[in-house]
Order: sequence, then C-alpha cells, then structure tokens
Amino acid sequence: MENVKNVFYVIYQEILIMGPYFLISVLIGALMKTYKIDRWLYSFLNRSKVISILIATVAGVVSPMCSCGILPVFVTLLDMGAPLSASVSLLITSPVMSIEAFILTYGVLGYKMAYIKLFGAVFIGLSAGFVFLYLEKIQYFSVNVLKRNIYEGKKGVCQIRSKEHGAGGIGQRLPVDTQLADNKLLFFYKRARELFIFIGKFSIIAILIDAIISVYVPFEWVEAVLGEKGGVRSIINAVLIGIPLPVNGISVVNVLKGLMEKGMSNGAAVAFLFAGPVTAIPAIIALAGMVEKRVVFVFLTIGILSSFLLGLVGQFIF
Repeated sequence: MENVKNVFYVIYQEILIMGPYFLISVLIGALMKTYKIDRWLYSFLNRSKVISILIATVAGVVSPMCSCGILPVFVTLLDMGAPLSASVSLLITSPVMSIEAFILTYGVLGYKMAYIKLFGAVFIGLSAGFVFLYLEKIQYFSVNVLKRNIYEGKKGVCQIRSKEHGAGGIGQRLPVDTQLADNKLLFFYKRARELFIFIGKFSIIAILIDAIISVYVPFEWVEAVLGEKGGVRSIINAVLIGIPLPVNGISVVNVLKGLMEKGMSNGAAVAFLFAGPVTAIPAIIALAGMVEKRVVFVFLTIGILSSFLLGLVGQFIF
C-alpha cells in the first residue's frame, strides 16, 4: 500500500514539474494555428534545414525540459511543419543538458564532467539532426510521421498534404468553415483542446511508467552492476542500465555521484550520463505512441550508440 502511495506521489510531483511546460506548448501551438504563424514558421525552418538543426541543438542545450516534458513541444513543432531533423535535435538534446544541469554537474562531478556533458549534448543533437536529415532525403520516413493527425476528422478543417512538406511536416491546413475561421476564440479553443487530448494522453502514460519504475525498481541492483571498475564492458552495462531508468539531466548527476563513489569507472559514468536521460523508457513509450516506428528506432539507436561512443571518449580523457 505504501508503494502505491509513493507512485501517486511521484505522479503528482511529475505533473507539477511538467504541467507548466505542457500547457505552454499547447497554448503556443493553438495560438500559432489561430493566427497562421505556423505557415511563417514552416517557411522559415524549411528554408535551411541545416541552420534549423543548429538552432534546435542550441535551444535543446539551454532548455530546462526533460525527455517527457519536451514531447509536447516536439509534437507541436511537427504539427506546424517543422523539419523532422530539427525537431529530433531538440528532442534528443533537451533531456541531457540545460543551464541548471551544467552548473550542477560542474559543482558535483567536476569541470571535466560538466564540459563533457556540454560537448556530448551538442554532439548528440547534431548527430541526430544530420542522420535524420539524410534519412529524410532518401525518403526513409513517411511524409507524415505522426501516427494520427491532431486535427483529423474535425469539422471545418481541410488537411492538405504535399511531399514538399518533408517527412516531419503534416502540411498546411486551411479552414473551410468560414464561421469557425472568423471566430478566433472558438478556433483557438478547438485547436488547444485537440492538442491537449492528443499529447496529454501519451504524457500521462509516460508519467505513470516513470512513477512505477521509480518506486518498484530497487536501486541496489543498479549499484551492483555499475558500481565497479571496468573497461568497455562497464560502458556497455552503463548504457543498457540507463535505458529503463527515468532520470533527467539533473537527477542523473546525484545518481552518478553515488555510483562513482562506489567505484564506477569514468567511461561508464559518462555513458550513463547520456544514456539515462536520452533513452528513458517512459519517454520512448510515449514517443512510440505519437510517431511511426522507424522514427523511434532511429532515435533510440542514435541515443544508444552516441552514449557508448561518448563513454569511450570519457574513459580516454580521464
């Protein structure tokens, strides 16, 4: 019974943390649809996808959002027609690094680990962006990667798709119900409600899984596997253990401090520093509910391989 109470407490805490970001992303998305700012954004971001990747990576580095918190922003960007490559750069970078995470890492784990974290976040963001950009060019993904349209089947909205929108963009949606289009308040309400329902249900699933793992998975077995010196094998273990754990760029720092005190190798620590926030199962499951399987597979593969490579770099540097 105590564990059940703890699960609900974790859910409550996560909602308090994620709630403001979730609501802001929904409101911004609805406002952009209402005032057609998304058309300008689509034109701007698709003018140069390389620059878009750079901007998204920098935005992810300073963003305070975790892997679950950034999902609403990711989906909203795709819905507005943003390139899939840039959207993924933001999605994969944001959980790893933020200004707060850098300062905390610097103070708790030292300057070397802090700068490796910063370099690694940029490396992962750019790697993911350019890999997805290449896969977009060879049409590896569908024209619309979202599993269902946020506005699908809604009266008064005409959805127009074109290959010109690329793999990420859903395409331009033009209102055909003039009464609805002229009533901006009603239009805004309908768009906000549709975004809230579509994104919210997957975010709740992610939070629930996060809470269950946090309460029911004993930390002792993590210490038993990772709290030891080792070479490449310890790095691989760190990446694999990091996948199911619901940690973010801030919480992972304190976890690592304890593990390193128990003898965890520096290379394994660096690998875990990235694998935990990027590949957390709760966020991956929520992502799988929103986009097609190929996007999830490539995203997860990049996260795992990048974490392993950065672990090797960390082992060499230290």
